[in-house]
Amino acid sequence: MSGTSFRNEKVKEANRFHQVGDEVIVTRLERLGRSLKFIFEGIESTHKRGDCSKIINGSLNTKNDNPFATPMINLCEVFAQLELDLIKARTTEGREEAKAKGKHMGSLPALSDK
Repeated sequence: MSGTSFRNEKVKEANRFHQVGDEVIVTRLERLGRSLKFIFEGIESTHKRGDCSKIINGSLNTKNDNPFATPMINLCEVFAQLELDLIKARTTEGREEAKAKGKHMGSLPALSDK
């Protein structure tokens, strides 16, 4: 299972665990999912149950008690997605550069040809 799949499963598990009125606290918004769609769905499902999410880094609370909550959540989600896309692009670029220089990618063989 990839890190992405594992994290998504753990987020779903956490969503099943908490009860109405609970507050889900995460360190960063992107910890709620690996894509904008998944993050938004998670926050929406949390709101439908009467819960809220609190993001420590950025001091964001998704409680629906003021008119700025939803636009701020959406804006933060867009930037979280941008950050993930930039990381993915840089990683791909670095991998391609390493391959062009002839560097071995992946695990080393466990057994020799002997």
